[in-house]
Amino acid sequence: MPENIDHIINDLKEKTNRELAKGSSSTSTRDALIAQIAAYLANADFTSSQKSTLQDLYAQLEALKNS
Repeated sequence: MPENIDHIINDLKEKTNRELAKGSSSTSTRDALIAQIAAYLANADFTSSQKSTLQDLYAQLEALKNS
């Protein structure tokens, strides 16, 4: 795991925001982001704030997937 977790989270936020702006049409990228966030949540130690942010991103992408 790279040392700069905040950088990773910011990158995931940017990617998630781009997917949300595209809407439900971009499935492969969205599904890859969902998988990436799930892997980070399962395999890394985060502060509670970082974990909460990742969980929020995951929920937003899942909601888009299910819309």
